[in-house]
Amino acid sequence: MIDGALFPGSFLFCRENVCGIDPGLELDSEGRVKSSPDMDRRIEIYKRFYEGYGEILVQVNVEDTRLGVAEYGSSFRKSGLYGACFDDTRPGW
Repeated sequence: MIDGALFPGSFLFCRENVCGIDPGLELDSEGRVKSSPDMDRRIEIYKRFYEGYGEILVQVNVEDTRLGVAEYGSSFRKSGLYGACFDDTRPGW
């Protein structure tokens, strides 16, 4: 589904807990995401079709915040991709 939706200017929206349910998830000594093959796969597929427009949006919840998903997910910015993370745990979301 990801590769079929990626036209220039499209968004990739990753819902919460992508890393948390990843069977290949590796954590560092502080319990933060060191490697998440599922998130990496999503970013790599997006990069394959990225033409300078659009962004990756990552929704984080309490567990994702504890795991450092936003910090891990921001690694796609190093690739020249635009992206944002947002927290849905605040009242009123």
